[in-house]
Amino acid sequence: MSINHKKYLLLFGLTLMISACKENSTLINDTQTPILNAVHDIQPNSFENNKKISYIKNNESVSFDKTEQLVQANNQKFTAKYLAGNYPNNLYETYDYDVNTDGIKDKIFSSKNDENNTYQGDNLIVYLRNPDKLYRLSLETTNYTDETGWFLTDIYPRENHSGFILKTHYSPRGNSNQFYYFDKIDNEWMLSKYVSEGTLITGEDYYCVENNNFNLSEFEYGESANFTEKQFQEKCSPLPLEYRVIVEKAEILTDNFESRSPPNYYIKGDTIEAFDQNEDWVKLAYKNGTKFGWVAKRNLKSIPN
Repeated sequence: MSINHKKYLLLFGLTLMISACKENSTLINDTQTPILNAVHDIQPNSFENNKKISYIKNNESVSFDKTEQLVQANNQKFTAKYLAGNYPNNLYETYDYDVNTDGIKDKIFSSKNDENNTYQGDNLIVYLRNPDKLYRLSLETTNYTDETGWFLTDIYPRENHSGFILKTHYSPRGNSNQFYYFDKIDNEWMLSKYVSEGTLITGEDYYCVENNNFNLSEFEYGESANFTEKQFQEKCSPLPLEYRVIVEKAEILTDNFESRSPPNYYIKGDTIEAFDQNEDWVKLAYKNGTKFGWVAKRNLKSIPN
């Protein structure tokens, strides 16, 4: 049987081209993997699905049309759209707060439970936004939640825009909360304050504040974790429920800590009732209980219970 040498050579060349293509593709994936692992939750497949491979005629090389994601991963800069795709709202809560006092809103992503309240992880990631509107990874750590029942409640901005406040609650118990005060000190993320709050089995409320600048890797729960009931009563007085405005005008921010247009205020001498609070903020109701908002605590003076 005779062999058509032209067809044989053509098939052999095509086989070599496909083989070269596969090798190049694998090499690029291998190169991408370490880059991807440096950024939390970026899946290699997200790059693979966006890759466009084109053969160049009369040339055995393969060109790759790099996507926005690949370029960003190499430069360690990310657009808001890219981050939204990698931290989907079914897995993460997203917060837009200025956390480094530059007047630009940054992004915080925290793992959250699903719609059935099933635990989905303890990731906490912070990206700082640059003036060029791109984001750089600044912090990747835990949000202090777990499968035993400590779940994310919310994240709040600091009143001075330096860091943020993370609140968790213990779901098996009626009222047991923890607050973690994150600050960036000398370009390093620290826990400047830890607060435990709740209700004892006797029905008495407690609020324990521990001021310590812990490196995140060195944080340990403070002495209040081992308090007796008597120590809670002696050292952890509950927060007051009423406050008086001590400045000429105390602005009422929205639930998302934004100014309203036009702004709403309480004026000096007004008394307000706290529906929720932390070290920086007091949440209140106004307009006959139809609206809620936040007032900076520095503008208020507590009225003893």
